[in-house]
Amino acid sequence: MKPLASIDLKVKGRNWKFVLLTDRRFDKLHNPEGTENNGAMTLPTKYEVHFAKSAWSIVDIRHELGHCFYAMSVVGSS
Repeated sequence: MKPLASIDLKVKGRNWKFVLLTDRRFDKLHNPEGTENNGAMTLPTKYEVHFAKSAWSIVDIRHELGHCFYAMSVVGSS
């Protein structure tokens, strides 16, 4: 997978990779046919966050950062 851009950020002491993908590549990975269209996806087991280029916004970035912080917290539920 070759991203359009990527950056590594530390979230609670752990490096997370934030990746910007083309819409086509993002859909192939995260939006199988017949499912709702996601614009971003947090993968806590891989410590990665993927964004579709068309959904790239500060609102989505903040939302996915929230998922990262939650994944790094030692809690069983929200």
